[in-house]
Amino acid sequence: MKKYLYILSIFCTLLCSTCSYEDIVPENPCNGVKYTKAEIRIEENLGDRWFEGDTVAVLNSCRFTSVQDADEYTWYIGSEVLKTKSFVRKYFPSGWIDVSLVVRRKANKLCSPIDDGVDSTYKKFYVWPIYQDVNGGPPIAPYYPIYGTYKGYKESNPCKEVIITIFDTAWENLKHTPKYVEILSGIPYDDRSTIDFEQRNSDIFLDYSPKAMHFEISSGGMGADVGGKSIDWLPGLEGYAILDRQNTNKIKIDYRYNDTIRRQYPLPFSDVFYGIRIY
Repeated sequence: MKKYLYILSIFCTLLCSTCSYEDIVPENPCNGVKYTKAEIRIEENLGDRWFEGDTVAVLNSCRFTSVQDADEYTWYIGSEVLKTKSFVRKYFPSGWIDVSLVVRRKANKLCSPIDDGVDSTYKKFYVWPIYQDVNGGPPIAPYYPIYGTYKGYKESNPCKEVIITIFDTAWENLKHTPKYVEILSGIPYDDRSTIDFEQRNSDIFLDYSPKAMHFEISSGGMGADVGGKSIDWLPGLEGYAILDRQNTNKIKIDYRYNDTIRRQYPLPFSDVFYGIRIY
C-alpha cells in the first residue's frame, strides 16, 4: 500500500509540473469587451495615402469611418443619411461642417450590464476655402498652416541642421508672365530650391491640403550656377509633408528619389526630415 501511494504521489507531482496556472484558470470572458461607443475618424486623401485630421481642402476626397464595428450605422452629413461603416465624399462648401453618427449593436450584458447597445456622437471639421485671384494679384489669405519655414534635420545626417521652406508665391517665367508656383526649398539639396532650376516645377505639389501635401518632380531639370555651386541635375523625387496632429508647428517630410539614371551627386534613396517651425 505504501508503495502504491508513493508511486501515485510521484505521478501527481509529474502531472502538476507540466501544468501552468494559465492552463487551469479559464480566461476572463470580458477581456477586450468594450462599451458601445460612436467614434468618428475623418481622413483626407493625398496621393496614395489617407491623412487623419479635422481640416481639409475643399476639392479633396474625405473618408468618414466608424472606429468601432457595429450592427447598424446611421450617418448625418448635410442633407444626406447614410447606413455604411465608411464612406467617401468631396466638394464640400467652405467653412465648418458637422457630421453625426449613431451606432447600434447587440450589447454584452454579462460584461456591460448598463450598456444599451446604442451610442451617438458628432464631429466638426473645417473645409478650407479655395484661393482666389483678384485682378491677377496674389491668392487671398488665409494661407495654409503648412506654409512656412522649418529648422530641423534629415535622418541621413542628423548632426547637420537643415532649413526647409514651403511657400506659395509668384514669379515671372521666361516670357515675363506672372505665374503661381509652390516652392519647396531645402529638398532635395540642403542649399537649393526648386526655383533655382530653369525647368520651373509649377506643379510640384500634386495634392495639397492645409496640413499635408503630396509633392512630386517627375523629371529633372537643368540648373544654373547659383551661389557659386553648380548642380546641373534635379533628381526626380516624390514625397509627403505632414504637420503633426497635436502640434502644427512640427513637420515631417518623407521622400524618395525616382531618378536612377542621371544622378551625379550622392544622395540616399529615401530620406525623412523632422523640423520645428521658426516662422
